[in-house]
Amino acid sequence: MYRVSLSDLASIGSLASGVAVLISLLYLSLQIRQAERNQQASVRESFAARNVDLFMRLTEPSLADALARCHPGGEDASDTEIRQFMNYVLARLLHFEQVFDQCKEGLLSEAVLAETSRGMTFVLSTPGGRAVYTIYHAFFSDAFTAHIDAHLADVPIIRGGHVSDRFRTEVAALLARLA
Repeated sequence: MYRVSLSDLASIGSLASGVAVLISLLYLSLQIRQAERNQQASVRESFAARNVDLFMRLTEPSLADALARCHPGGEDASDTEIRQFMNYVLARLLHFEQVFDQCKEGLLSEAVLAETSRGMTFVLSTPGGRAVYTIYHAFFSDAFTAHIDAHLADVPIIRGGHVSDRFRTEVAALLARLA
């Protein structure tokens, strides 16, 4: 008959505590991964909510009119419409800067940054949008403005109609194909 010595019991106790520590570390690793997923989901949800809010504001007639007048240059816009437009573009720029920062911190993907960049390209390709960016340029981080400036280097300023003109053209083309 084998007798268990005190040192054998100590060894079994050490083994058990080592296994317990390993199980705790695995559980902690799973919790960290879940926390990262939850944080990224929260960031994506916030991103979507900001986008929806920005676009829903465009359904307000006075802002829609301000954008229609100011994107092409604002020659016939009132001072109020110009301020509305400038604040709208500034809000889009602040949103874009937040996306840029969150992407650099690994909280949002490069795909989200690319998607947001395409939206900003449209806004900043109009005379009004580019003017607002020029006015507020100094309020943003150097890294962010360097990103925008590099992106805009290949983006011409589009003079002309507003997106509603393009909408009418697309609808007419679709209806012509149906006829």
